Amino acid sequence: MTVPNCPITMVFIMEINLYATLRSLVGQKKLKLAWQPDLTLRELLTQLVESYPTLQGKILDADRQIVPHVRVFVNGRDVAFLPEGLNTRIAPDDTMDIFPPIGGGQ
Repeated sequence: MTVPNCPITMVFIMEINLYATLRSLVGQKKLKLAWQPDLTLRELLTQLVESYPTLQGKILDADRQIVPHVRVFVNGRDVAFLPEGLNTRIAPDDTMDIFPPIGGGQ
């Protein structure tokens, strides 16, 4: 959000929860990422990967699409099922959870 003739730009902090192997790649369960208003999920995920290079290719592919079998949830909703998908705009109180591919069973 910007105010005309005001040099101050608002910056928000989003807490991103990582699970399973993604945690070991960055050495943390939760990441805090600063972002400015009017950002899309795709832009935020791109910023996340740029901030944490060990996530390169683990969340987004070269075309900035979510890699197969990775699940990204915003406010408990799978991004794949959001009407705008990765073009959904982020709100200040949104939460994000990212799950890597998980296998098991027989």
